[in-house]
Amino acid sequence: MKVHATPFMHKSLAQDETLVAVAYFHPFYMYAAFGLLALWTLVGLGGQFALTHFFNAHPEVLFDQGMQQGLMRMVATHRYVATLAGFFMGLCFFVPMYLKKISTEIILTERRLLYKRGFFTARVEEVDVEQLASDDVRQSIMGRMLDYGSIHVRCIEATDLYLPPVFHPYHFSKALEKVKNDYRDQYMKVERLRHHGTSPADNTLK
Repeated sequence: MKVHATPFMHKSLAQDETLVAVAYFHPFYMYAAFGLLALWTLVGLGGQFALTHFFNAHPEVLFDQGMQQGLMRMVATHRYVATLAGFFMGLCFFVPMYLKKISTEIILTERRLLYKRGFFTARVEEVDVEQLASDDVRQSIMGRMLDYGSIHVRCIEATDLYLPPVFHPYHFSKALEKVKNDYRDQYMKVERLRHHGTSPADNTLK
């Protein structure tokens, strides 16, 4: 998959740093956001239809003719009030989900794991590769069906990271394991060279 370089990537990654993996939200995340927006809009539309039908069918619930005319006139004149109310209720779900999606970035390089979140106030958590201990993928039934899930990254001498539900979580988990193994292999290689009295730089020259 081609990775779109974001301003955060350009600002955070060093020139000699290699990008290994990037975690993304599942497309279903935005489908759910749009679905909630549409659902609440339909609820408002249904509510407006029900109110109009109720007042037309049961005018006796009103106490007097003046109030009846006033309420009926309000419903007839402002027929989309309930629909708009449902739409704005849907926006209360849609906007936070959309802002979370566009403001969250999870980047793995051969040196560290970066987790950025927050739209108005950005927060970046960074864990070096040597601090990565283990990770645990958590999936619901729907997550197993659609292949998304959250990842709990356990760290050494650093705060654990709880990554949000991402697409192909096991692919990202495997990338984490590969980076950790590559680092440990390189570390053991350096230690063996030091044990034999040879510096890594000398071995490179040879």
